[in-house]
Amino acid sequence: MEPGAPGPARADAGGADVTDLNPESWRALLTERYGEREADFIVADVRALEHASTEDDFEYLDNRRVMRVGADDEAQAYEAQRASGCCGEYDTETGVSPAGYRYRWGFNYGH
Repeated sequence: MEPGAPGPARADAGGADVTDLNPESWRALLTERYGEREADFIVADVRALEHASTEDDFEYLDNRRVMRVGADDEAQAYEAQRASGCCGEYDTETGVSPAGYRYRWGFNYGH
């Protein structure tokens, strides 16, 4: 898939649940989707949340998602992914990336 192709990036490839933030598990998908430099930028943002949270903050984490802000072709699928998750949800927006974009990323958690 070329960087910038439509649809949100799903870090839960194949529907597998993950139980923590694990920023590195996001990297391959984000690199495929947005390129290595942008993936590194987004992973750094995920890592910052990981370091600021405790192990119990986001228990039973699933439905991880990422979209480029302003990419209408990604927004609908991002919202569908968000709505399909359980209980709590966390969504945030990055600052401006090296390529000049902002990204929205998030996940659901709880049970």
